[in-house]
Amino acid sequence: MERLYQKEGNTMHKINDILTLVADVFDVETAAITGSSRRRFVFEARAAAAWLLRQCFPSLGLVEIGRLLGHRDHTTIINALSRVEERRSVDAEYRALLDELYARCRPAQSLSSSAEVRKQVRQQRQRAVAWWVRQSVPWQPLVA
Repeated sequence: MERLYQKEGNTMHKINDILTLVADVFDVETAAITGSSRRRFVFEARAAAAWLLRQCFPSLGLVEIGRLLGHRDHTTIINALSRVEERRSVDAEYRALLDELYARCRPAQSLSSSAEVRKQVRQQRQRAVAWWVRQSVPWQPLVA
């Protein structure tokens, strides 16, 4: 993971820095993002990390992103990216949060985390759970 980086001009941003930023903003451990947890708040951070890696490193394939995020299958990354894009399209605050993270990954910006962004995530966490619940469709048996 250390050997992968993005070089624009004279600035290099390592993938570990991006994972650390996402972990800090979403208030989870970096190890949790690459770990095996399926808890919702960890999934949200991992999905955001996948989206951010895809945006910051367009040359990385889905298989490579999956490997970086705990040896996940490429279809899991596809699912995470589609969930993030779907949520970005309906949730303006989430879109602003991801745009802020993306802005911090650009070479002209610092990768240090912001207390304001962390506060937004904490406030949004409750709304996010409600959003995920609204997205789920209750199971209904097939009628013959």
